[in-house]
This record gives sequence, C-alpha cells and structure tokens, in this order.
Amino acid sequence: MSFIETDKAECMLSVLINTQLRIAARDANVRRFFSNSACAYNAEKQVDTNVIALKESGAYTAVPGGGYRR
Repeated sequence: MSFIETDKAECMLSVLINTQLRIAARDANVRRFFSNSACAYNAEKQVDTNVIALKESGAYTAVPGGGYRR
C-alpha cells in the first residue's frame, strides 16, 4: 500500500497501460483477458533486454522490484 501512496504517477501509468490493453482486447473480440504487473516476476529476470519472455509459470514474488522493496 505504501507504494500506491508514494508512487501515484507510476501506479496511474500501470492503470492506463492495463486499460489500453483491455480496450484493445475488447476491440479484438478477446473473450478472456488476464493482466498482471511485471512485479509478479523476479526483478533479476527483467534487467536484460535479451532475456526470454516472462511466462505465467515464472511468476515469483520473492524478489520484487522498484517501490515494492520499501
């Protein structure tokens, strides 16, 4: 909760990104849509742009990034 209170701009960007994805999914007639923050994944897997794409099976919250480490 402290992240939401102290980093409101970043939270709003996340909300806007998810909103745009949801609108695009609706427009494409996607029936099911799941959205998540990259913070559900180990931050160490997100530092290299050449990394293999993150997958749901790789969700691991023990090493969160950014404001989640307060």
